Amino acid sequence: MMKKIFAILLAAMLIVGMLSACGEAPAQNTETKPDAVVETTEQPAIETETTQEETPAVDDAALQDAINKLTVSLVSPTVEAGTESVTVPVKISANPGLAGAFVTVQYDEALKLTDVKAGGALGSLTFTPGGDLSANPFNLLWDGQDADTSNGDIALLTFELPKDAGEYKISLGGDPQSFYDNELKDVPVSFADGGITVTAKG
Repeated sequence: MMKKIFAILLAAMLIVGMLSACGEAPAQNTETKPDAVVETTEQPAIETETTQEETPAVDDAALQDAINKLTVSLVSPTVEAGTESVTVPVKISANPGLAGAFVTVQYDEALKLTDVKAGGALGSLTFTPGGDLSANPFNLLWDGQDADTSNGDIALLTFELPKDAGEYKISLGGDPQSFYDNELKDVPVSFADGGITVTAKG
């Protein structure tokens, strides 16, 4: 009887032991993992190159030549319709010294050239206008031995005007080789055209 009781107690102890072993929670791994390291790749700085547009160099010599270039031009008057005639000066500027010059004057057919006189400039040279005032173009000639450096009016042209209002063009020209100094060297020249403006009566 005692053996039976002992066997029952032993079996009960084994069952309790097994139940205790099964109910025990597994040990937790408390080891702290190191924080993950995020590697950042440094991007190279992008250099923005600013290209400044270059301003073309100014040729000072060419600019000065243009400013100082001998020029023959017209004074362009404006008159009211009914005016019978008007005088148009032919001018010279930036004169480096001329011993000879030749200018042609071509004008609107509605105009009539009635008189030609020498101006005050180039006074030391001999002035020879064309003989026929009806010629169109009309020629103007200056000639001498010594260079004349004067500027201003070289000729005064008088035109009879039409009765109608309008723009009446006058053009200047000439052979560049006909402008020369006292050493017979060519003098570069430019021409500036003009004209006469006749306005309607107000």
